[in-house]
Amino acid sequence: MPCYEVNTASVDLNAADHQLLGKALETEGYATTYQEEEKRLSFSKGKVSGYHQDNKLHMEAPAGTAIDTAAIKRGFSRQVIEQKQKQFEAKGWKTTREGDKYVFTKPQQQASVGFQR
Repeated sequence: MPCYEVNTASVDLNAADHQLLGKALETEGYATTYQEEEKRLSFSKGKVSGYHQDNKLHMEAPAGTAIDTAAIKRGFSRQVIEQKQKQFEAKGWKTTREGDKYVFTKPQQQASVGFQR
């Protein structure tokens, strides 16, 4: 019987922006550090630690400690939605929320009316 067991989890996060992922992790209570040279985002919370590099999220924790990858993915999704919301609203779009869905509505183009004499 091993003396020390470790739970591990790996999640594909393709095209994940380290800045948005860092915000999501911090929102979930993780401490984060970004290593520029390695293009690697490291994080930890209690007994859970991990890193994001090469589009993969790697996490580990001692046996019996839960690793909640779903909460991190939900947090990352919220950060992406908030970023897109700011971009669309800067272009005049309207954002509403219908239940769990965000709806982005493009403004109707004003028809120009000309008069001749």
